[in-house]
Amino acid sequence: GRLTSGDAEDEDGNAFDAYAFRAGAGERVAILLESDDFDPVVRIGRMVGGSFVQLAQNDDGAGKGLNAYLVFTAPQASEYVIQAASVGSGAEGGYRLSLEQGPPAPAAQPITIGEEVEGRLSADSAQSDSGGPADLYRFTGRAGERVAVSLNADNFDSYLELFDANHNSLATDDDGGGELNARLTYTLPDDGDYLVEARAFSDGEGAYTLKVEEVAPPPPPTA
Repeated sequence: GRLTSGDAEDEDGNAFDAYAFRAGAGERVAILLESDDFDPVVRIGRMVGGSFVQLAQNDDGAGKGLNAYLVFTAPQASEYVIQAASVGSGAEGGYRLSLEQGPPAPAAQPITIGEEVEGRLSADSAQSDSGGPADLYRFTGRAGERVAVSLNADNFDSYLELFDANHNSLATDDDGGGELNARLTYTLPDDGDYLVEARAFSDGEGAYTLKVEEVAPPPPPTA
């Protein structure tokens, strides 16, 4: 395809082309957007009431240079929309977009609330949806429980993502723990299992410490 000044624009004024496909619940797809003319970004979402609701995006896929690479797990059987766009406004030029079956999801290791574990990201680790090494953990929580997840590492910029049991993304954090460490706090909406993905912000390897703990809920506002 080709981005031109006559294409539709997103809310930031960047031109994009849109493509639709259908996927079953839990199906994983891999989307690669390459361009020699601009820095591509790929977004995936659904059309709700005539508006695009974004579910995931990628700018620079691990090992892909400035090209975008995204692995997406469909939370339900539905039609999904891919937006092929550029990082900056005013970009024009040709691109190549591919949609393939995605790699299998990494096996989740068990962790309990209150537990701290040590791990290591390496070339032998499973891949995150952006293509970099990642480890996946599963814990069980209850509705209304507020948890804090911390990821500390010395050799890479830590990044955390929290999913529900169907791999719908709930929250992310990059530097919430200070000094390139990640920490996210989230109130669980339902009883059941949740997934935590530990990875680098872009592409990194090395040892890390991951902790999941229960924290006090925020205090009520004072009048």
